[in-house]
Amino acid sequence: MTASTENLDRTLTTLGAFGACMVAMWIARGDNAGPLVARFEPPPIADLADVADDGAITAGPGFVGQPVEAEVDEPPPLPARPNFGGGGAAPVNIPKPKQAIEDTCLDGAACTHHAMDGFYAQLAATEAGKAKAPARVSYYGDSVSATDQLPGRVRARLQDAFGDGGPGFVFAAKPHRFNHNHTVDQTEKGWAAYGVSTVSVSDSLYGVGGSTAEAVGDGSIKIKPRTPSGKVSHVDVYYLAQPHGGGVELSVDGQVQATIDTGADAKRAGFQAIDVPDAAHKIELKVTGGRVRLFGLTLERPTGVVVDNMAIVSATAKNEGQNLADHWKNQLAHRGADLIIVMLGTNEAEWLFGGQKSMAEYQGVFEKLLAPIRAGRPGAACLVVAPLDQAEMKDEKLVSRPVMPHMVETQRRAAIAQGCAFYDTYTWQGGKGSAIKWNRRGLVGTDFQHLSEKGSAMVADGLVDALLAGYAEYKAR
Repeated sequence: MTASTENLDRTLTTLGAFGACMVAMWIARGDNAGPLVARFEPPPIADLADVADDGAITAGPGFVGQPVEAEVDEPPPLPARPNFGGGGAAPVNIPKPKQAIEDTCLDGAACTHHAMDGFYAQLAATEAGKAKAPARVSYYGDSVSATDQLPGRVRARLQDAFGDGGPGFVFAAKPHRFNHNHTVDQTEKGWAAYGVSTVSVSDSLYGVGGSTAEAVGDGSIKIKPRTPSGKVSHVDVYYLAQPHGGGVELSVDGQVQATIDTGADAKRAGFQAIDVPDAAHKIELKVTGGRVRLFGLTLERPTGVVVDNMAIVSATAKNEGQNLADHWKNQLAHRGADLIIVMLGTNEAEWLFGGQKSMAEYQGVFEKLLAPIRAGRPGAACLVVAPLDQAEMKDEKLVSRPVMPHMVETQRRAAIAQGCAFYDTYTWQGGKGSAIKWNRRGLVGTDFQHLSEKGSAMVADGLVDALLAGYAEYKAR
């Protein structure tokens, strides 16, 4: 062995030891391990072939399916469109959910006011043609939802039933490479993204979706809607006004429609809205100079349904709460969602224990997360969606993670305490051991966390069936 080879070996050994120490340190820090782990995940779906070299189906962050009882990884067609009746007509094609939404009573024993009423009322106005804005759903979650397969199926079902309300909220720049949004074709240039669970920003101002993006001197965002209609009639830009803030132009179909000056004496949220004819448009934001911070923009039509995908890879109940509470509350109020869905727990399940003290602390964290949501949209619906089952190796045997039912029950208690409804996805899936069974069918990957495309559609269909059945019951009261 030459001296240079020995030096190289020593260098590699040193780097390997350093890397192992860094990984151990990040894992020891608990919920902060997520961003580091995410950087070691495989490339995003768009950069992967539909089928890996060994024939395994790939979908979702790090999804590798090794099915024993293989199923084709394609989402089923949308079910028959529901007809909720009225005017003497009987309801038709109303789903019978396997698991109903637990619709929390908000007025005690009288139980005349439920947690989901605000959303159902907006759906009723939409169905009757009386809505003055689309029915808005904001979907917060982690990597199980970040690819937009799960929220996208919810969107497709609700828009099929109540109409295409447009793309909804779109991040200014992807907070993580696994974040996708099926409602738009989007390209951005010159932006650095910061998210609650990815790269921190010092002022903790992350906007309504938990992510902000910054460009200095140059930066552009080009968006073309991909919803069924492809149409947009209202654009609203969410930005940060700040000292020495720069300028940005908002163009539609190549014509400048608004010039935004983001300069201000102190940091505060800013919004710039424009109306355009309800038609297919190309939207562009271009920095004209200086430092510009954006949170995102909303693209809507006069009525229908929009589903915002605000899920971010590595998100947890704790780091979602890093968004400054008053700032987030005000952003939520401006967004005006009629239903706010929170589906978290994938990452916490890796380190939480089911003990009484641990779960009491977790409930406190979850309630702290829900509080700004309830304060920002007190008349809207809040729905906590439980995490799915997971599996792990123990004594050389694959078993269901024992913490899962404890987490589900804790999230249920937090939802009730904060006046939110609850949907038990864990029980719907089959409870203990269901992740192992789903993996054998190619519906959950070998990490026993991330869903295939078909698995995502099944979870979404279970949730939407419960939403539509709940709406039918609301109308029948």
